[in-house]
Amino acid sequence: MALQTTPDLSTLIDAIDHRAEEVSANATPKDIVFLAKAVEAMTGSVALQQVRDEGASQTVDLIGTGDTQTARVIDAGDQAVTTINALVASSGDAIATQVAEDAVTLAVAL
Repeated sequence: MALQTTPDLSTLIDAIDHRAEEVSANATPKDIVFLAKAVEAMTGSVALQQVRDEGASQTVDLIGTGDTQTARVIDAGDQAVTTINALVASSGDAIATQVAEDAVTLAVAL
């Protein structure tokens, strides 16, 4: 099923304004009601589409922010592991154990 798009709200306003000018001299109550119902029907769908579009845009922004933050956490974890491995390789077990505990505390704080 194809997504139905709606025209921009300003385009609809211009079209309705033009039609109102055309019929204003000889407008009957029926013409006025018809135009009022047309405005009511169109602005609802246009407003809904604008809300959907904004929601989609914000979803994309949120996903991008989440990806950025996830990458930062992964990088910080990788750096902590590299530091721990380097310290284990160059120092005794007691120092490495203390550094590992400190790195875990730091990673939890991130």
